[in-house]
Amino acid sequence: MILALFVGVALSQFYAVDPLVAAGVAFIGLSVLRIASIGLAKASNVSNLGNMALMAVQTEVWENMIAENLFKDYAWIKRAKDRSAFVLNNAVVHIPQAGAKPSASKNREVYPLPVVKRNDTDVTYPIDEISTEATHIPNADKIELSYDKTSSVVKDHFGVLSETTARDILDRWYPSAAANMVRTTGADTAVYLTGQTGNRNKYTVADVASAKTALILATKRETGNRILIMTEGAYNQLKSDSTVTDKDTMDSVGAVWSNGDLVKIHGFDIIRTDVTGRYDNTSTPVKRTFQDMVDLDYAATDNDVMLLVDLNYVHFALGEIKFFENLADAQYQGDIYSALVRVGGRLERNDQVGVIAIIQEP
Repeated sequence: MILALFVGVALSQFYAVDPLVAAGVAFIGLSVLRIASIGLAKASNVSNLGNMALMAVQTEVWENMIAENLFKDYAWIKRAKDRSAFVLNNAVVHIPQAGAKPSASKNREVYPLPVVKRNDTDVTYPIDEISTEATHIPNADKIELSYDKTSSVVKDHFGVLSETTARDILDRWYPSAAANMVRTTGADTAVYLTGQTGNRNKYTVADVASAKTALILATKRETGNRILIMTEGAYNQLKSDSTVTDKDTMDSVGAVWSNGDLVKIHGFDIIRTDVTGRYDNTSTPVKRTFQDMVDLDYAATDNDVMLLVDLNYVHFALGEIKFFENLADAQYQGDIYSALVRVGGRLERNDQVGVIAIIQEP
């Protein structure tokens, strides 16, 4: 009755209705729903339908939290083109792509004009399902432990999904064409990645300049929304380059420092992240697979890679987000949680324009 009264008063603020009449109608409606829920509970042999509704609401809250925080530690992904609106059936991204542009002539003298048809194509690519393993929280843990283990477990799932999703998207942005690769040219120095052996040539500001030139020639754009993605080890080599620390040369290479960190070089925002890939050391280096990186399946000859990205030429797409919870499971005598995200990414064009990889040289 109190709830119905609140509803009636609220409705009267927006509509020309008597609050008592509205409250009476709300009371009748709520009573019908309550009777129906009791009948459904008995018919379904469910002891507490209200708890089931609360569970559904809680699951939706977790899913919303995953969506809001998925790229919290990888915000640079959201600077790319968001193609989530083009996800079909949570399985594939479908994007129309314009065909070739018409040619032009100066002081045309031949008529009629040639008539050409623009042949548009469709760009399609699948999205992946990233899912966590199920975590079991025994009932005894919920009773005996002094901290909220459920909250801690849920946060673990959020973190794993976030990292793996970011790695999957970035994995799709790396080029495979030799024209989109340059090699490091600095002095020989010891390796720093797990599993590597031997020495590699250092990353230098000159390497970034070479890659930038290749990017400009390919995109025909001198500026833009651009980032330079790297590991912490590569960053340490780059920031030790004398051209970014010497006041006479800093401006010439666009070196920007903030609170002791090098944050920009040659017009590229520096992104230091833990989800970078690796390349092998064949004549045209081949990127190690996504699963290799997840499984930590490294080789001694692997090479680190920086990636120059014009964000107008890369995509990400986010599909369905699901959080699963099975509370008070009789078989496990506790609660079980897991989650999944459907996500994808792609280079904008088949010719891989918009990205240049700087790969270590042994």
